[in-house]
Formats: sequence, C-alpha cells, structure tokens
Amino acid sequence: MFSSLSDAALSTLRWWVSWVAAGGSGLGVFCAVLTILTTRETSRRSSIKTDQLEETLVQTRADLLLAEVDAKDAQETARLAHAASQPRTLTPDQRAKLVAAFKGGTKGKIIVKADLGDGEAETYAEQIQNALLEAGAEVVEQGYTGIVTLHHQGGAILIKNPASPPPHTAFVQQCLMQIGLKYVPGNARGAEFPDDALIIWISHK
Repeated sequence: MFSSLSDAALSTLRWWVSWVAAGGSGLGVFCAVLTILTTRETSRRSSIKTDQLEETLVQTRADLLLAEVDAKDAQETARLAHAASQPRTLTPDQRAKLVAAFKGGTKGKIIVKADLGDGEAETYAEQIQNALLEAGAEVVEQGYTGIVTLHHQGGAILIKNPASPPPHTAFVQQCLMQIGLKYVPGNARGAEFPDDALIIWISHK
C-alpha cells in the first residue's frame, strides 16, 4: 500500500496520523491502523537498506582482498623478473654453506666447467670452483672435454657411466643442494675427462 511513497512522504504521513490519533477524534481507530501499517513499511524499508549495506560491505571486503592478492602477485612477478635479469652469484652465505658441506666429505675428482663463451656462466663456475678449493675438495683442471654447451638451463653433474658413477657423485649432489642447486647427474659418455671424475657444469640461465 505504501511501497510507492518516498521515505519523506511516509514519515510525514506517520506524523499526521499520530497527531490525529492523539486528538481523540472519531478517526482514532483508523489512524491507529494507519500508524501500524506505516510503521511496518518503515521497518521493512530499514531492513532492506541494512541488507543492502551489508551486501555492499561484503563486496567491498572481497574487492579489497582481490586487490591485495593482485598487488602481491605483481610484486612477486617484478621480483622474479628482476632476479632473472641479474647474473648468478655465490653469496657469502652460500659460499660458507658450500665450504662447510664439502669439508670432511667423500673425496674424488671434481671438474668445474661452464658453457663456452657464456661470461655469466663462466664467472659463476669460477666462484663455485674457488669455494671448493677453499673446502679442500680435489678440484682438477680439464681443458677440452668435447662439450661446448648443455641444452638446458642451470647446470648438471656430468658422469661418464651412470651405471657405475664415481663414489663421490651423490655427496657432491647433496652439497650443491645446500645452496639451492638441484643438479641431476647426467650421462656424458664420449666426453673427454677421467672416468673417476665428475663435472659440475654450469650452463646458461
């Protein structure tokens, strides 16, 4: 009945009905009924507004959470892009971990090589080799190996015979994992280096 009235009109009607009812006229009962009806309509509208406000607040919270997630994703993407553009380097903490891991472990010949002509990989390989020398590892020099580059990023541990790897292969793999280098032993059959040695090969980023 009153749903088409504006809030202001409904409030004015309630006031007039209350005033007439208070005057004790013959319209008292009618005015009392109108008062009840207008009060109910006002309560209904108030309830609708409350529900709408709650829905708006819920949607706002959801939008804020999504915006926060998007911001974090953007920051992480930017961080990874920046890291990818920087040359690999053995940090002081990584160097200390690598030296500590190699000391007192299984001895064996280790060759450290990098993709030919890749300055970034060669510099990183030199840093790893220096850390191994500091740890007292048996690092041996090897000139020509017959390998120019690996066909995947990161690096690998190269051995000649996967069926019978050098005894220190697993130990070297575990030591490299201490600094986040998850290098898997790979088959280098036909390459030129001692059978009892392994190569830590640093490939392109």
